[in-house]
Amino acid sequence: GVSAAFALTHGWANCQGYSDAFYLLAGMAGFEVGFQNGYNAGVLHAWNTVELGGQWYVVDVSTADIAGDLVAPETGVYTLFNAGRDRCAGALSWDPVWETADIADGSGGSYFFHAGIPGFGATFDDLDAMAQYCYNKRVYDGERDIWVLLLGYGEELPIDGINAAMTRVTNRHNGETRWRFWGWPTGGAQCILLRWDVF
Repeated sequence: GVSAAFALTHGWANCQGYSDAFYLLAGMAGFEVGFQNGYNAGVLHAWNTVELGGQWYVVDVSTADIAGDLVAPETGVYTLFNAGRDRCAGALSWDPVWETADIADGSGGSYFFHAGIPGFGATFDDLDAMAQYCYNKRVYDGERDIWVLLLGYGEELPIDGINAAMTRVTNRHNGETRWRFWGWPTGGAQCILLRWDVF
């Protein structure tokens, strides 16, 4: 799908469809937004630019498609939402003559949306505390998707340990529970998205 209509009615699209959908929705919300073409790891790609606080940033909506086939969960989510040139290095590139906006050099803490930074969700170095947090967010806040940053485990995701901790917490729950999670290394820690499928 290459259009906003396709992306919004089918729930998926190629990069052109995603950028068209973002252009439509962000424009309707009152943001100054544009398109940018270039390369993602050497492959032709399309994304958006958005003005925030008087500066322009990159928004690549395709990097949030962890449920589809376009982006694998381990690559990260929101890594290029409101990103400056510093975050584009090694991911997005473009010929200067294609540039549609003067992208800010730095991403800036006020707008950068990447889940891997502290303060997005919560940070833990204990699996049981992390599991309890994920359970409480579902019970008390109704959240289905919970983001956490796990410290102290290096680059290796402790899959069995996370599942065991989640099982200990949910054993006290009345009713069936089922979850899945994705994790990827970020700066010596693990950024984790836990999604409740059944609760």
